[in-house]
Amino acid sequence: MEPKKKNAMAVTLVLGILGVSLLIASFATDNWVTSSPVLKRSTQTPGNDTDGSATKYTGNITFGLFRGHRVLDYGIGPRPQDINVKDLIEYGLFNFGLWVSTIVMLALGIVWGLVSLGFTAFNVVGKPIETITGPAGLYLWNGLACTFSLLGALLFVGLFTKDLSSNVLPKDDVEVGWVSKDRTSLDYSFYFVVGAVLSFIASNVILLVSGQKLSCSYKRAGEKELDNGMILY
Repeated sequence: MEPKKKNAMAVTLVLGILGVSLLIASFATDNWVTSSPVLKRSTQTPGNDTDGSATKYTGNITFGLFRGHRVLDYGIGPRPQDINVKDLIEYGLFNFGLWVSTIVMLALGIVWGLVSLGFTAFNVVGKPIETITGPAGLYLWNGLACTFSLLGALLFVGLFTKDLSSNVLPKDDVEVGWVSKDRTSLDYSFYFVVGAVLSFIASNVILLVSGQKLSCSYKRAGEKELDNGMILY
């Protein structure tokens, strides 16, 4: 393999490792959604909060695909509490199907990313003779990893837009007066997935720019060649 193409393959390997690592990090971290809810009370007005109580009655909520953490302050001090995302589903805060679909898509993104890593490493140190194990396969595996990762991100955006952006609080908290609408946003764990998608896209772009062909050309050791009608061995 030409040095230019070999270097491009090595860069592709690094980008593949980055993409898979970001997907794994998105699963491992609990910062897909962050919210800063407030407790709205009729007695709480900016003009009457001369003792600094305007900073009270606030909270912080962060959670990922499986768990999270929240702190609510009713004016008598923060009240920390761990979050199990399954409980949020049981409270009816967001759609179970979209949640499961997001997890499945991202898991498939990791699987295809690992497949791509394996074949990329093989291309760096070896000489693939089959098209599917060569550059064509890398385009395919990277494309699949990118597609499933992108689908996972889009599904979660749909979940966030449909449900979580308007409320991340159980019914009991809402009845007391806690509000999270317009105070909730996507957090860095989600953007890990976006970074993974860009890494997989960049991998294919580098392969394309480096001139990697879709097929592998090779000759068998015992292949006969013809020269001016003579059979050469």
